[in-house]
Amino acid sequence: MNEKPTKGISVDAGTQGNPGLCFYRVVDIEDGTQLEEKNLGEGTNNLAEFIGLVNAIKGCIKSNLSTTVYTDSNTALAWLRNKKVNSSYSGPILLEVAKCIAYLNSDTYKLGRRKINVEKWNTKQWGEIPADFGRKSGGKSVPIPAPKTKEKSFTHTEILLKTNYILDQETKEEIEFLLNFYNKNK
Repeated sequence: MNEKPTKGISVDAGTQGNPGLCFYRVVDIEDGTQLEEKNLGEGTNNLAEFIGLVNAIKGCIKSNLSTTVYTDSNTALAWLRNKKVNSSYSGPILLEVAKCIAYLNSDTYKLGRRKINVEKWNTKQWGEIPADFGRKSGGKSVPIPAPKTKEKSFTHTEILLKTNYILDQETKEEIEFLLNFYNKNK
């Protein structure tokens, strides 16, 4: 039996409705310090879990940490491994998804990821992940207010300018697909 981790980074997401207002939180397991909490606006829980996981890894790499990042989401782990999402949801959150996919295909990620171990949090054995919002057990945690955003169409060029990553053709096509899907369905 594995012991409950006492060190590392945990990340969890939540929604108010699914789809609905979605958000994620990153917490240091050792001392319970909240490292990040972000409201993503309208989206799904799986998309928020993926975005939160990628941003937790990105924060660790940026801070030059050598650590383990835990998530309780099998879907986020699969999307991270495949460097693509499988969701029919369309909305502005897809810009964040596109940024995450671009980051996962960047040299910064490829080099920094060697120091980061990503593992599944064993909720059955260890209880809720430390980054959990406590809403399933009647907790009173309330996410930060939704950002005010305007509906906007994003082009492939705009994504490249916003992310500053050099992307391979397959990644460009994945981002283009997400953006076309969003622009067509908004």
